[in-house]
This record gives sequence, C-alpha cells and structure tokens, in this order.
Amino acid sequence: MIGKINLHDFVDATRSKRELEAQIKILDEQIAQAEKKLLAEMTDAGVQRVTVDDVTVYIHRQLWASKNPNVTDEEAAEAIKLVGLDDMIKPKFNANTMSSYIRELDGQGRPIPDPLLSVLSITEKFSVRMVGDRK
Repeated sequence: MIGKINLHDFVDATRSKRELEAQIKILDEQIAQAEKKLLAEMTDAGVQRVTVDDVTVYIHRQLWASKNPNVTDEEAAEAIKLVGLDDMIKPKFNANTMSSYIRELDGQGRPIPDPLLSVLSITEKFSVRMVGDRK
C-alpha cells in the first residue's frame, strides 16, 4: 500500500480492462466479417433494409473526399477556390504532429526553438500504467 492508494485495486482494474478490450477486439473482428458478408448478400438480393427482432438492419451510404494522390496540395486548393469554396482552404495547426516534434526534441535533450515557445502551450501529463502482466 502506497499512501491511501491500494495498488491491488489498480492492478485488478487494469487487468479487467485489458480482458474487456481483448473481448471487444474479437467482437469487432466478428462484426466486420459478418458485415462484409451481409452487405454482399443484401446488395446481391437488392435489399436496402431488413428487420429482425425489432431491429432494422440497413445499408448506409456515406461519401468521403480526399485529395487525388496525383494532384499537389496547391492544385487542389486552386480548384477548390475556383468553385467558390475558399473557406475550405485554411492553414491548419496539427497538435498531434507538433506534440510529436516537441517530444522528439525533449528526448534528444534539445531546446524548443524560441519562436515556438511564444505560440505554443506545452503541458506535461503524468499517468500510472502497468506493463509485464498480459492477463
């Protein structure tokens, strides 16, 4: 026992969480396989929806757009501007990429460049984790 914190509670809860995550992973794989087969069967049969046990299962269509890999960012931005969608072209700050860069500098013992210090908010997060026991 460390202070008022019972380490066994932490270890037990972490083990339980890992077991549930493993079960979820198996279920996700089963669902993905069943979905693939069901989608093919429904499509072949021309069925858009079916109800079983008061649950309606249906084919959901969703469109996604990404930049053609044969086009430069500048070409894509120009085409988007040509159709009046200028507001979709914005420089973006990517927090994950910047955090990775800051961690890399820290790991190498290098200082954060002064211009970045004036525009970034850098925080440290501490947590307790468990390794070694794969139950």
